[in-house]
Amino acid sequence: MDILKKIPVKNPKAKIIEYIGRIYVTIDGQRFWEIDRSVLEVMKMCNGKKTIEDIAREIARIIESNVESVIPTLLDMLSELEKNELIYYKEE
Repeated sequence: MDILKKIPVKNPKAKIIEYIGRIYVTIDGQRFWEIDRSVLEVMKMCNGKKTIEDIAREIARIIESNVESVIPTLLDMLSELEKNELIYYKEE
């Protein structure tokens, strides 16, 4: 399967907390990860409707770049989010 056709979904247990200008996310209330605003925006796009390619296109449009330059960073970010169980991929 083409990785860009995968559909990421934010873990429904993931809670986003903004505290004193910083952003944290947790799924169990025990472990917290500090994330930056760009990661937060990507997590919001992981709604189960958009493919990775759709998300890359949207980011490229927002930052006025090309999709090819966005994809490597996006894939790294999604890999970290998946590793920490903050997202998963929708079954086809």
